[in-house]
This record gives sequence, structure tokens and C-alpha cells, in this order.
Amino acid sequence: MNMYQPILLADVKTWFNSMWYPPIYLAATTAVLILLLLLTRIAFPKLYALIWVTAKEGMNQTLFTALLGLGIALLLFLPYIPFNTLGEDLKMHMSVGLTFIKIPALLLAIWLSGVSISEEIEGKTALMLLSKPVSRVQLILGKFFGILVPVFIMYIVLGGLFLGTTGYKVVHNARESCEEEPKTQDCVNAMVNITPGIAMNFMETATMTAVAVALSTRLPMLANIITCLSVFLLGHLIQYLPQYISQLTHGKYVIVDFITNVMAAILPVLGHFSIESSIGANQTLPWVYIGVSSLYCVLYCGAALVVALFMFEDRDLA
Repeated sequence: MNMYQPILLADVKTWFNSMWYPPIYLAATTAVLILLLLLTRIAFPKLYALIWVTAKEGMNQTLFTALLGLGIALLLFLPYIPFNTLGEDLKMHMSVGLTFIKIPALLLAIWLSGVSISEEIEGKTALMLLSKPVSRVQLILGKFFGILVPVFIMYIVLGGLFLGTTGYKVVHNARESCEEEPKTQDCVNAMVNITPGIAMNFMETATMTAVAVALSTRLPMLANIITCLSVFLLGHLIQYLPQYISQLTHGKYVIVDFITNVMAAILPVLGHFSIESSIGANQTLPWVYIGVSSLYCVLYCGAALVVALFMFEDRDLA
């Protein structure tokens, strides 16, 4: 015990010295959320009211607390999982940790789209809202951004915790592998390396939220959840599917190739947002790639919301 005590103290000191980065992340992301809400309140007061009501209802859901608690528990336990990858534990930690953040946030977004839109349409609550000076466009946009608020808060909390556990994982791996004591900068570099992954995961979740909102204008809650999960799975395969189908059929079935190409054009290409392998390989993500992915997220969300407005415009709410 006495032999390991100085090592443990050195580990804690190294990790503690690197812990200035997560508070900066938390402060920056929280400031962005508050600023966006304030600007919306000034420029679009009716839209802000819808966003605030939807966000407050979402955060009052038991599922929000349950998924947030589950994510916190998984991330706290993650540094102690022995992946047995012969020195690649940190890479697995990063990849699995990003998944532990994305899946709860994605489930929350899909669930809230059903609660906020599908159930309100079926329960005639949407008709009551539209009887006030609120247009259908404002209703759809308010619901979409209102759902994104608790999702964004989940990313703020879980992302900040994940940064802290990643910094600790660096010193924990060094101790478990009997390596020399890592430097504070090694912990900081690991945390900086996964920050783009958190941002890309949020873009993926925002894209799926727009899809869920569009589908919820026509589908009931259960059908919406099943369809969204199917779109999520296909979205990670669709960039490879046309080529694979073409090789499999050797171009003999034109209708199959046509349907596959149509699916590739309509479904979101979620594989663009999955950069866990690059992060695990310590590759620096170019800012151009982040910018293009952000543009794709904005354009696809805009297209999905336009489709949602078309489907909701002639929906009979009576």
C-alpha cells in the first residue's frame, strides 16, 4: 500500500491540474445556449414561448432524468472497464464514451418528438395552440428547437463529465500499464481531441431530431420511434449500400439499383458524423470537415423541417 500511495497521489495531481478544460467547455456551451435563447426571445417572442414551453416539458419528463442519470453512471464507470486491447484502451474509451453520450440523447430526441407533436395532435392540444395567434410554421419550429434544448443540455452535462473521465483515463492507463507518469498536457490533449467528436455527435442527433419531428406530424408515437431507429441504422449504412447492392446484383436488377439510389438521396448520411475511429487514432480533424458537416446538418435539418411543414399544413387536427 505504501509503495502505491505516491503513485496514486501523482496521478490525482496530474489529473487535477488538467481539470481546467472541462469547466471551459461547460461555460462556453452554456453561454452559447443562453445567448441563442436570448436572441430568439428578442427577435421572435412567440417562437421563444413555444421553445421554452416545449423545453420545460421535455426536461420535466421522467425519461430525461432517467437517461441523464444512466449516461452519468456509465461515464463514471467507463474509465475502469478493462478493454484488454494491448495498450489501446484509451482509444476504446473515447469511442465507447461518445456512444454513451449519443444514444441517450438520440432516444430522448425521438421520444420527445412523439410526446410533443404526435400525442398533442392526437390529443387535440395542437388545435388549441393554433387557435391562438400561432401559425403552423411557428409550431413546428418551436417544437423542433424546444426538443433540441434538453438534448443540448444533456450534451453539456455528459460531455463535460466525459472530458473529465477521459483525462483520468490517461493517468489510470499509465498506472495500470506500469508506464511513466503522464504529464498534465497529455490529459489536456486527450480531452481536446474528443471535443470535436462531441460536437459531431450533437449534429447527428440534431439531424435525427429533424427527421423525428417530420415523421411525428403523420405517424403515431410508436410508429415514429420504430421508423426513426430504422432511419438511424440505415443512415450509417447508406453511403456504402448502393455500391454493395450494385456489386451483389451485378447491375441485373435496375429497379433495385434505382430504389437504393433513391434511398441514398433521401436518407441522412449519418456516417459523416461518426468520427470515433479518427479520434481513436489521434488524427486531428480538419476544420474544413467540421464546417462541411455543420453545413450538411443545417441543410438537411432545413429540408426535413420543410417536409414537416408540408405534411403538417394539410393535416386535419379537428
